[in-house]
Amino acid sequence: MLTHLIEDFEWTAEQRETYDRDGFVIVERVVRPDFADALKARYPRLFAGRFETGTNPDNFPVRVEEGDLAPVTRWMTNPWRSDYTIANFALHPVVGKLVARLNGWSGMRLLQNNIHWKTPGSPPLSMHQDTSYHLWCVPADLSSCWVALAETRAEAGTLQFARGSHRWPRIDLPDYQARIAAKNLEGFLDPSDFRTFVRESAEFAGVAPEWVPVEVPKGGAVFFQGWVWHGSDANRSDAHRYSISSHGIR
Repeated sequence: MLTHLIEDFEWTAEQRETYDRDGFVIVERVVRPDFADALKARYPRLFAGRFETGTNPDNFPVRVEEGDLAPVTRWMTNPWRSDYTIANFALHPVVGKLVARLNGWSGMRLLQNNIHWKTPGSPPLSMHQDTSYHLWCVPADLSSCWVALAETRAEAGTLQFARGSHRWPRIDLPDYQARIAAKNLEGFLDPSDFRTFVRESAEFAGVAPEWVPVEVPKGGAVFFQGWVWHGSDANRSDAHRYSISSHGIR
């Protein structure tokens, strides 16, 4: 494993305070630019279903041939099983160290790794809370590192957060589903309003959500807690959005 690919650093008191208060903290550079380029270069082959290890990723819902730039969000879960370059990020000890130390854990175990590629015109992805999908974990403490492999801008459908939403009171799942159904709102993939579910949660909490897009240079990152609401708008630019993430548990 190559150890010089990720920037190692110590968290400041201010960064820890931001993470605790907002549910996320943005770092201008975590992955070195040449490694970001190497990771991004693997995407066309991976999304065409060509896996150098011979092992499929755990979830691979979108297959597109190399050169096909249709406005579809490409994503897959645990591509580190399928590609050695991706594994060099997902299994990198510095990523685990940074997540663990930010949360005060003795260590981090990789829960899953994801890659996303939003071509120009790709639709939104509804905002969600990662921990809500992994309540089988005891304790259900998740924390993630999301890295931009190209410069990100709000209009290009970058990741965005509802600041401080990890601290909002949570609605029991049956009650939450009833609130959604009562307003005839659509399901998770709702391109008409990707913030639908946050609006319901904010109304229940009695707060006005504050939206924060992650705009960072290539190799920049955001570390975030599992209960903070996040998602992405449509890519309304002519740029491609490439990202990679690792989701960890204590």
